Amino acid sequence: MTKQNILEIVVKAFGLYCLVQIIRSAPGVLSAITLDQSEFVTNKALYASLMALYPLLHLILAYIFLKKSNIVLKMFGSGKSDSSISTAELNEEPPIYAKLSFWITIIGLYYFVSSASVVVSRLGTFAIKLGEGMHLMHDPLLPQAFIFILSIIFIFRGENVANYIKNKSKNT
Repeated sequence: MTKQNILEIVVKAFGLYCLVQIIRSAPGVLSAITLDQSEFVTNKALYASLMALYPLLHLILAYIFLKKSNIVLKMFGSGKSDSSISTAELNEEPPIYAKLSFWITIIGLYYFVSSASVVVSRLGTFAIKLGEGMHLMHDPLLPQAFIFILSIIFIFRGENVANYIKNKSKNT
Protein backbone atom coordinates (compact mmCIF):
# COMPACT_ATOMS: atom_id res chain seq x y z
CA MET A 1 0.00 0.00 0.00
CA THR A 2 1.56 3.25 -1.12
CA LYS A 3 1.52 6.64 0.57
CA GLN A 4 -0.73 7.92 -2.19
CA ASN A 5 -3.32 5.20 -1.51
CA ILE A 6 -3.29 5.98 2.19
CA LEU A 7 -3.64 9.70 1.58
CA GLU A 8 -6.48 9.13 -0.89
CA ILE A 9 -8.36 7.05 1.66
CA VAL A 10 -7.83 9.68 4.36
CA VAL A 11 -9.05 12.46 2.04
CA LYS A 12 -12.21 10.54 1.09
CA ALA A 13 -12.91 9.54 4.71
CA PHE A 14 -12.60 13.16 5.84
CA GLY A 15 -15.00 14.16 3.07
CA LEU A 16 -17.55 11.65 4.35
CA TYR A 17 -17.05 12.96 7.89
CA CYS A 18 -17.77 16.51 6.69
CA LEU A 19 -20.89 15.27 4.91
CA VAL A 20 -22.24 13.73 8.10
CA GLN A 21 -21.40 16.92 10.05
CA ILE A 22 -23.67 18.85 7.68
CA ILE A 23 -26.51 16.48 8.48
CA ARG A 24 -25.79 16.73 12.19
CA SER A 25 -25.65 20.54 12.36
CA ALA A 26 -28.18 21.72 9.78
CA PRO A 27 -31.40 21.19 11.81
CA GLY A 28 -30.04 23.11 14.79
CA VAL A 29 -28.86 25.95 12.58
CA LEU A 30 -32.18 26.09 10.72
CA SER A 31 -34.13 26.20 13.96
CA ALA A 32 -31.88 28.89 15.42
CA ILE A 33 -32.44 31.02 12.33
CA THR A 34 -36.19 30.47 11.96
CA LEU A 35 -37.24 30.78 15.60
CA ASP A 36 -37.90 34.28 16.89
CA GLN A 37 -35.11 35.19 19.31
CA SER A 38 -35.54 38.95 19.29
CA GLU A 39 -34.60 39.25 22.98
CA PHE A 40 -31.14 37.80 22.22
CA VAL A 41 -30.50 38.81 18.61
CA THR A 42 -30.36 42.41 17.51
CA ASN A 43 -29.13 41.94 13.94
CA LYS A 44 -31.05 39.02 12.42
CA ALA A 45 -29.14 39.00 9.09
CA LEU A 46 -25.73 38.90 10.77
CA TYR A 47 -26.91 36.21 13.16
CA ALA A 48 -28.29 34.05 10.33
CA SER A 49 -25.14 34.39 8.25
CA LEU A 50 -22.87 33.54 11.18
CA MET A 51 -25.00 30.54 12.12
CA ALA A 52 -24.92 29.27 8.53
CA LEU A 53 -21.10 29.34 8.39
CA TYR A 54 -20.63 26.03 10.22
CA PRO A 55 -22.67 23.78 7.87
CA LEU A 56 -21.58 25.83 4.85
CA LEU A 57 -17.93 25.28 5.71
CA HIS A 58 -18.53 21.55 6.03
CA LEU A 59 -20.40 21.55 2.72
CA ILE A 60 -17.44 23.20 0.99
CA LEU A 61 -14.98 20.80 2.65
CA ALA A 62 -17.10 17.77 1.71
CA TYR A 63 -17.22 18.94 -1.90
CA ILE A 64 -13.47 19.53 -2.03
CA PHE A 65 -12.49 16.29 -0.33
CA LEU A 66 -14.96 14.08 -2.19
CA LYS A 67 -15.19 15.58 -5.67
CA LYS A 68 -11.88 17.43 -6.00
CA SER A 69 -9.68 15.01 -4.09
CA ASN A 70 -7.05 15.01 -6.83
CA ILE A 71 -6.36 18.70 -6.09
CA VAL A 72 -5.86 17.90 -2.40
CA LEU A 73 -3.58 15.00 -3.28
CA LYS A 74 -1.50 17.28 -5.53
CA MET A 75 -1.24 19.84 -2.73
CA PHE A 76 0.32 17.24 -0.47
CA GLY A 77 2.68 16.18 -3.27
CA SER A 78 1.53 12.59 -3.44
CA GLY A 79 1.56 12.54 -7.23
CA LYS A 80 5.06 11.08 -7.16
CA SER A 81 5.30 7.34 -7.30
CA ASP A 82 7.18 5.48 -4.60
CA SER A 83 10.13 3.76 -6.25
CA SER A 84 10.95 1.68 -3.17
CA ILE A 85 8.03 -0.67 -3.85
CA SER A 86 9.16 -3.80 -5.57
CA THR A 87 7.31 -5.31 -8.50
CA ALA A 88 6.56 -8.40 -6.43
CA GLU A 89 4.55 -6.27 -3.98
CA LEU A 90 2.58 -4.68 -6.81
CA ASN A 91 1.40 -8.05 -8.14
CA GLU A 92 0.03 -9.19 -4.77
CA GLU A 93 -3.55 -8.63 -3.72
CA PRO A 94 -3.73 -5.54 -1.50
CA PRO A 95 -4.88 -6.05 2.10
CA ILE A 96 -8.46 -5.27 3.06
CA TYR A 97 -7.49 -2.01 4.80
CA ALA A 98 -6.04 -0.75 1.52
CA LYS A 99 -9.51 -0.38 0.04
CA LEU A 100 -11.68 2.71 0.44
CA SER A 101 -14.76 0.55 1.02
CA PHE A 102 -13.22 -0.87 4.21
CA TRP A 103 -12.81 2.61 5.66
CA ILE A 104 -16.31 3.60 4.60
CA THR A 105 -17.58 0.58 6.53
CA ILE A 106 -15.51 1.64 9.57
CA ILE A 107 -16.98 5.15 9.37
CA GLY A 108 -20.43 3.57 9.09
CA LEU A 109 -19.81 1.49 12.21
CA TYR A 110 -18.66 4.57 14.13
CA TYR A 111 -21.74 6.58 13.20
CA PHE A 112 -24.00 3.55 13.78
CA VAL A 113 -22.78 3.24 17.36
CA SER A 114 -22.90 6.99 18.02
CA SER A 115 -26.41 7.50 16.61
CA ALA A 116 -28.11 4.27 17.68
CA SER A 117 -28.31 5.24 21.34
CA VAL A 118 -29.87 8.63 20.54
CA VAL A 119 -32.38 7.11 18.12
CA VAL A 120 -33.43 4.37 20.54
CA SER A 121 -33.67 6.67 23.58
CA ARG A 122 -35.58 9.45 21.79
CA LEU A 123 -37.92 7.24 19.79
CA GLY A 124 -40.25 6.69 22.73
CA THR A 125 -40.72 10.39 23.41
CA PHE A 126 -41.10 11.35 19.75
CA ALA A 127 -44.82 10.49 19.60
CA ILE A 128 -45.45 12.42 22.81
CA LYS A 129 -43.66 15.49 21.47
CA LEU A 130 -45.64 15.32 18.25
CA GLY A 131 -48.90 15.08 20.18
CA GLU A 132 -48.06 18.08 22.33
CA GLY A 133 -47.01 20.16 19.32
CA MET A 134 -43.48 20.79 20.54
CA HIS A 135 -40.81 22.16 18.28
CA LEU A 136 -38.88 19.25 16.83
CA MET A 137 -36.15 21.37 15.29
CA HIS A 138 -34.00 21.21 18.41
CA ASP A 139 -34.68 17.53 18.94
CA PRO A 140 -31.63 15.47 17.95
CA LEU A 141 -33.77 12.52 16.85
CA LEU A 142 -34.31 13.57 13.23
CA PRO A 143 -30.68 14.21 12.22
CA GLN A 144 -29.49 11.23 14.26
CA ALA A 145 -32.08 9.00 12.58
CA PHE A 146 -30.85 10.16 9.18
CA ILE A 147 -27.24 9.53 10.27
CA PHE A 148 -28.35 6.10 11.52
CA ILE A 149 -29.81 5.26 8.10
CA LEU A 150 -26.72 6.63 6.36
CA SER A 151 -24.47 4.53 8.60
CA ILE A 152 -26.39 1.38 7.66
CA ILE A 153 -25.86 2.26 4.00
CA PHE A 154 -22.13 2.79 4.69
CA ILE A 155 -21.88 -0.56 6.48
CA PHE A 156 -23.73 -2.75 4.01
CA ARG A 157 -23.04 -0.87 0.77
CA GLY A 158 -19.49 0.37 1.40
CA GLU A 159 -18.24 -0.94 -1.94
CA ASN A 160 -21.04 0.84 -3.83
CA VAL A 161 -20.38 4.11 -1.96
CA ALA A 162 -16.65 3.82 -2.74
CA ASN A 163 -17.36 3.20 -6.43
CA TYR A 164 -19.79 6.13 -6.53
CA ILE A 165 -17.20 8.46 -4.95
CA LYS A 166 -14.49 7.29 -7.33
CA ASN A 167 -16.73 7.70 -10.38
CA LYS A 168 -17.89 11.17 -9.35
CA SER A 169 -14.36 12.35 -8.58
CA LYS A 170 -13.11 11.08 -11.95
CA ASN A 171 -15.90 12.82 -13.87
CA THR A 172 -14.89 16.28 -12.62
